Amino acid sequence: DEVPIVLDEYKLIFFTQRKIASKRFKQLFRRMMRLDDWMEEDFALIANPKRNGLKYLSDYPLEEAVEMIRNDDYIKAIFLRDPKHRVLSAFLNEGLD
Repeated sequence: DEVPIVLDEYKLIFFTQRKIASKRFKQLFRRMMRLDDWMEEDFALIANPKRNGLKYLSDYPLEEAVEMIRNDDYIKAIFLRDPKHRVLSAFLNEGLD
């Protein structure tokens, strides 16, 4: 989740964050790319950049990636959560085990 996802057709660069529905966003992006298995629930597939069919900013040559970031035609997006809710969620999901 450290490398942004690129959807060239939509001129979108999306920065994912853990615990911010990144699996669902990746499924959505796979659907937008018209992948046949976009509904796949296998997290190992969806999370694996080598297998999930998504394009990442690191897939581009450095000069092209920098140009994409600087280009105002590309939308750069990220979703964030309130830090208090994120800490509470992490504690409830992992701290009580």
